[in-house]
Amino acid sequence: IIMNGEILKQYRHDQGFTQNAIANKAGISIAFYSMIENNRRRPSAAVARRIAEVLGFPNHWYYLLEDSDCPDCPSAL
Repeated sequence: IIMNGEILKQYRHDQGFTQNAIANKAGISIAFYSMIENNRRRPSAAVARRIAEVLGFPNHWYYLLEDSDCPDCPSAL
């Protein structure tokens, strides 16, 4: 499974969150969160960790930093 913006977007939808809700809970701007989902920006490690915590996969936050397999991530990823 590749952790990229499209999968992040799908997981956010599956959890019932808006971009605004994720951005607010993660302490970032909606514009920045949108850029992450659209693969135009990569979050820092700290921001990736906060987004992962909001979405419920805090032990796999580092997969937001790279395109790679995440065998232990929730199945929705």
